[in-house]
This record gives sequence, structure tokens and C-alpha cells, in this order.
Amino acid sequence: MKAPLFEFPSYQYEISDWDFKKKGLLSRINKQKFIRTELQTFETDRGTNNKAYVRYLEEFLREELFYFCQEASVTCSMTDAWCVRYEKNDHQTIHNHRGWGFSGIIY
Repeated sequence: MKAPLFEFPSYQYEISDWDFKKKGLLSRINKQKFIRTELQTFETDRGTNNKAYVRYLEEFLREELFYFCQEASVTCSMTDAWCVRYEKNDHQTIHNHRGWGFSGIIY
């Protein structure tokens, strides 16, 4: 019997005033310390950013999060946010975050 390993429902929204919001977000990201460990083939600020993006993202994604909650018939709150940075040949293995009740925002 064939069955999918996991399902990944996705929703897509255009962020209003993206050019302005992107500059603010990149300014915050560029101030963070990124780390690459022996166990991963990418850099991340997940362990070093002290959740620095959460309130900013909640505020500037408020409208889109509202639409998502309506469309997906869920309630949500943002509790963590981090960035991953890749160099040539970097990658991540297939994984999912469903065990954490994850609904992700990928840019």
C-alpha cells in the first residue's frame, strides 16, 4: 500500500506594503548571530535571536494571519521565529514540525 509520509496543507497570501516591511525585517535579521554546527548544513539564528522577530512579525502579518485563521478555521499565535541562511550546496533533510502544532510561514 502506498501512502504519503506526511501531508502539508499550504496557504498563500500577498503581504501588503511588502517592500517597506521587508526592509524592517532584513534590518532585524542582519543584526543576528548565525551559527553552523557539525550536525547541520546551513546557518541559523534559532538559538541566538532570543525570539527577536516574534512581535515584529505578529504586527506586520496581522492582516494575513487573520485571513489564514479564517480560511483554515483555526486560532493561532506566534511563539517563535528564526531564520536559516544557506550557502552553495547547503540543504536540510525532509522534516516536519507537526509535533509542535506547527503552522509555518516560509519566505
